[in-house]
Amino acid sequence: MVLHQSYVKFSACLFVLLSTALLFVPSVGHAETLTFVSDVISNSAPGANSVSHTIKFTPATPIPVGGKIIIRPESLTGTFNISPLMDFSDLDLATGPTSTGPFIDRTLAAVPSGTEEGVSVVSGASGSITITLGSAGVPAGEVIQIQIGSVATFGAVGDQYIISPLTLGSHHMRFVTTDASNAVLDTGSTVIFL
Repeated sequence: MVLHQSYVKFSACLFVLLSTALLFVPSVGHAETLTFVSDVISNSAPGANSVSHTIKFTPATPIPVGGKIIIRPESLTGTFNISPLMDFSDLDLATGPTSTGPFIDRTLAAVPSGTEEGVSVVSGASGSITITLGSAGVPAGEVIQIQIGSVATFGAVGDQYIISPLTLGSHHMRFVTTDASNAVLDTGSTVIFL
């Protein structure tokens, strides 16, 4: 009988301890899906090296100041290649109420500030473009438009591009938004056919 009572007390204590510990386990976040994702390109020839992109999508989750918009061209098969000379002057970032605008351009720079969004570029076949919001966040439901290449004309005309893959077929452009601590908010992708 004494053994049974000890077992019951031990089990009760263990239950309380584990239940309390679970209160302090961080919850696993769940990224939402970007909606109305598109990427209109100026040239669909395989291997084209002066291809402009007009990317649009709508975040499901607000992107706060300090949050990021990350563009990751497919890097597995038939890779895209981001020019090593690409910088903030080759991009435009604008937001608007609908996919047809009107769009309000935002000022871009190499680093974010209270009046500018920062752009960093990792060039090459496994490259990415990251825009860090510095002047203002983007509310959920607001349409984001990013233009890359010669279609980027706000402040300067872009002259660097993402080089298209050499292979025919479908290729993905992937997009991620994060908060200021790099926690993923939304993800999405679109397919480009060459």
